[in-house]
Amino acid sequence: MIVNKIRQLVPRHLKSTITQILCHQSVGYLLAKIYADKIPSRGISILTASSRITNQTKASLFWRLYERAEIGFIQYYLRSGQDVIELGGSIGVTSCYILKKLNTAAKFLTLEADPELADLLETNLILNNPNRNYTVINKAISYNSSSHTQVEYTIGQHSTSGKLAHQETRKNQQTCLVETITLAELIAENQIGEYVLVSDIEGAESGIFLHDSNSLSQCQQIIIELHDTHLSGQTITIADMVNWIGKLNFKLIDQHGHVFVFQKIK
Repeated sequence: MIVNKIRQLVPRHLKSTITQILCHQSVGYLLAKIYADKIPSRGISILTASSRITNQTKASLFWRLYERAEIGFIQYYLRSGQDVIELGGSIGVTSCYILKKLNTAAKFLTLEADPELADLLETNLILNNPNRNYTVINKAISYNSSSHTQVEYTIGQHSTSGKLAHQETRKNQQTCLVETITLAELIAENQIGEYVLVSDIEGAESGIFLHDSNSLSQCQQIIIELHDTHLSGQTITIADMVNWIGKLNFKLIDQHGHVFVFQKIK
């Protein structure tokens, strides 16, 4: 593949420039036309016929740059015999690779807060894994201290920019109400025992470590993208969360940028 050759041969300082060229919006536009908005990527095809998916994203899918660290870790580390809970399924790219890796007997739950993306996620799972069992859940992980069962979700202009709404970000942005769930509730409602957690929820993961750490007692492996965030007026850094995960009896075994792989210490 041309991208792999580029990584090996091109000096580090030139790689970002070449990536920008490969993922230019005009390249993505042309690829979408050639493939009728079903972009091939590492053995799967992703339907991208949505105004929320940018041409840059379409190009990055084709060149295998989209969520490259997460996909690499899923392919190399993911335990194929255990149930998997994915938080933040987005348009279904990582979801498709998870399902390809899993044994047919393993349960797979994927949760996506954005209603439009949840529909596209399910469409892409059907497209790539028509005979597999899985559950798509259109809810948001939230640990609001009130009794509310819904939360405002900011609908991002693009598929990669949505997140739970905060007071300071609500102005001039489109929001919708989404049902909430905790990780513990997700586990109980779906009768999950030992499991692997795959997560990319734009900072909302901090709520799990602060308020729901017992839900990780049966978790055997975590593949997670961490984000600096704010929760209840508190600034929470990536380093804070790495420290918390370590205290929950997990060992860091690999990292690329802000994407981490943790293994339960036996």
